[in-house]
Amino acid sequence: MAVSPIGPHSAAIVTPERPYFFLPEAAKRHQNLFFNVTVPRTPHFNPAGGNAGAASWIKDLPLLNASEVAYGDEFYRLRLEALQAVDELIDALVARLGALGVLNDTYVFYTSDNGFHIGQHRLQPGKSCGYEEDILVPFFVRGPGVARNLTVDWPTTHTDIAPTIFELAGIGLKGDFDGVPMPVRENDVAEAQKEGVGKRRYEHVTVEFWGQGQDEGKYAAPDKDNTTYKFLRLVGESYSFAYSVWCTNEHELYDVQNDPYQLNNLLSPALQSQNITLLSRALPNVVHRLDSLLMVLKSCAGTSCTQPWKVLHPAGDVNTLVDALNKKYDGFYASQKRVFFDECAPGYIRAVEGPMEVLSWQGVGYGT
Repeated sequence: MAVSPIGPHSAAIVTPERPYFFLPEAAKRHQNLFFNVTVPRTPHFNPAGGNAGAASWIKDLPLLNASEVAYGDEFYRLRLEALQAVDELIDALVARLGALGVLNDTYVFYTSDNGFHIGQHRLQPGKSCGYEEDILVPFFVRGPGVARNLTVDWPTTHTDIAPTIFELAGIGLKGDFDGVPMPVRENDVAEAQKEGVGKRRYEHVTVEFWGQGQDEGKYAAPDKDNTTYKFLRLVGESYSFAYSVWCTNEHELYDVQNDPYQLNNLLSPALQSQNITLLSRALPNVVHRLDSLLMVLKSCAGTSCTQPWKVLHPAGDVNTLVDALNKKYDGFYASQKRVFFDECAPGYIRAVEGPMEVLSWQGVGYGT
């Protein structure tokens, strides 16, 4: 069974030209609960220094004025208020399961389909970018064998939900699943931690977007045409990177562990003269690995989505970025084709998506 409440989604009017989004609507009983709350004023909230290192239209966004900031705060408050009815729905649902005597035999998943930005990077309210605010979603599980208050911090995506449900139900996994079962039970978590990266868990997440970026609210600008991009999020034990290639063929790379607000694009033209190193390797060496991994993931299916390093290294001896950064692979990764676009298309059009195939390491050399 699935329950899909509307809140805290924005109110919308759909016209033949496009949808228009307005302030979220809270239940009357929850209005004004957060009258003094504002969007957190983090370093990337409406940054005075701008977004010069960003890509596409984001780098040219103007500073939000006082009216826009105040409207964003109202938007934020109304989203919080609209969520209160969702909280009540969840409480009622769990209580109903308990009354029916099936709660202890039921797995309950709570999540969302996207994040949301309001004012970060000077953005109007919306959700079409690859920044942390847009791609991070809540994910909570309760049910038989699930530990209370246990937090797991390795990456997962919604493509992992179906395999997880299959495993919990004792059903064999389909060979064409693009995800793997998430270790949600206490025993599964312990086993996954023991195994390390490359089996039941991995360090990568892929995000893709095609078409136009849309603002929400009364200060929304016209839709942004050049919002097609490929995005790789890589989280290891000692690193956290966000790498993207836009349809304009601009690149972004953020060292999220040291730059959590994604303000310093290491691939900005302004930084190209600097000798930047990551993980004790020169920046180009790291970028070659990230781009090759994204090459696999942008057109993956089945196990190539969950074990992309194995496409590049069929022997299975490379499972992480650190493994791939071995200097003996430098020439191999420097020779790979790069992710690029022929144009900014309004959707997935394979003909403009650039090369699809990667080379694979063959022990002492490499080939197709």
